[in-house]
Amino acid sequence: MATRTRLGYLLRPRMRSPIQVVLATLPLACGGGSDSPSGDGPSSSPVPRTVDKGDGCTVVITKDGTGPVARIGDEIAIAYVASVKEAEPADAKPTEPTPEAPAESPTESPIDPPVASNVLPPVAPPIASTEGWDVPLRIRLGDPGVLPGLARGIEGLAAGTTARIEIPPELGYGGAGNPSAGVPADATLVFEVEILGVAR
Repeated sequence: MATRTRLGYLLRPRMRSPIQVVLATLPLACGGGSDSPSGDGPSSSPVPRTVDKGDGCTVVITKDGTGPVARIGDEIAIAYVASVKEAEPADAKPTEPTPEAPAESPTESPIDPPVASNVLPPVAPPIASTEGWDVPLRIRLGDPGVLPGLARGIEGLAAGTTARIEIPPELGYGGAGNPSAGVPADATLVFEVEILGVAR
């Protein structure tokens, strides 16, 4: 069973209603159609591409959607996986040569095990996800319960888009973090999202 965390809207209890009921009560415009409103629709730019949303928030678009574009005030259906970005490894500082060590005693093993010196830390596991949910998560852009960086990253994406949103601490949980959700202080968050629908 998936662990329930608390990331605002992102950590609501798993919804068990059939997706047909949700779609009947919330008509979302999904990607893939050819009748999107004027001004909406996919970009002609190649993918993947990076969009700077300001204040350290970046979006890497990996697939363009063809539906209406998300705006503040819209209700958005998304699938997502959230994780904490690993800290960048510090630049290796040159070390001075050390004096030659004395010869080992005959009782010690002549073969030492290899030491991994420049191994990057493993990718952090997800802290929250809609994987296994019966229905997508629905959020309203601009709602105080939605992380500001997530709303900023989603705004301007068309339904059907998949993207990687990087959220700096200032637009996430800041210096306090969210320990109950596995978010340390001053953490940068990464959301892999798919925009499943947009409702005005």
